[in-house]
This record gives sequence, structure tokens and C-alpha cells, in this order.
Amino acid sequence: MDSSINVSIILVKLRNQIGLVIQEIGYYLGALQYYVLYNQYYYLFEVPISMIRKERDNENREKERYLEGRKRKMGRMRSSLSYND
Repeated sequence: MDSSINVSIILVKLRNQIGLVIQEIGYYLGALQYYVLYNQYYYLFEVPISMIRKERDNENREKERYLEGRKRKMGRMRSSLSYND
């Protein structure tokens, strides 16, 4: 009788250990799934958005350079007009 109780206790402990191992594997699979989904999101949305932002920033810099060049040109024209008067 004692041996059957010991065997059943050992089986229960073994079952609990197997359950813990399966639970741990589940945690790792969940983390892996989260990592994969995050990478998919990052490469589908964040990378193109950052490329669009970079392109927009370049366009804004070009506009600013153009406007500064126009201001300098207008300033030179005004200064030359004031000297001629």
C-alpha cells in the first residue's frame, strides 16, 4: 500500500514538473511571437514612416536654402539700389 502511495506521489510531482516545463515553453513561445509581431510592425510601418520623414526633412531643407538664397539676393538688390540713389 505504501509503495502505491509513493508511486502516485512521484507521478503527481512528475506531472507538476512537466506542467511547469510546458508553461515555461509557453512563455518563451509567447515572447517569440511578440518579437516576431513587433518586427513585422516595425518593418511594415516604422521604416517607411521614417523614410518619408527623412525625405520630407530634405525637401524642407531645400526650401529653406532656396528662400535664404532669395533673401540674400533681394538684400543685395536693395543695398545696390540704396547706393545708387
